[in-house]
Amino acid sequence: MPPVSLPRDGFAPRRLALRAIMDGRGVDAVILSRPRSLAHYGGLAAPGGALLVVTAREALLLQTGGWERAAALLPKGCALGHENAAAEELAILVQALGPRRVLCLAAEIARQVGGR
Repeated sequence: MPPVSLPRDGFAPRRLALRAIMDGRGVDAVILSRPRSLAHYGGLAAPGGALLVVTAREALLLQTGGWERAAALLPKGCALGHENAAAEELAILVQALGPRRVLCLAAEIARQVGGR
């Protein structure tokens, strides 16, 4: 199943707020995996294992394929954010992308998601 590009909808302002965090922390992309984050930033009741990949220009929902597939969507050497990804998941991203940095943005994301 190909990635689904999220439309500019009522959730677009929330994604803009996420992009402000990304810009402030120097992150090119963020991968979200928690159901609450998927609902907050995309209005998605996504199945377990779904990921939302957000860059400065787009937000892509991956319902299948996992972290390997998310890595394939991003440029090598990018600065990458995540929300408490497990060590195995981070290892996949580091191996595939060789990111120049990896930052956990869980606290910032939780503040936005919790502030509904």
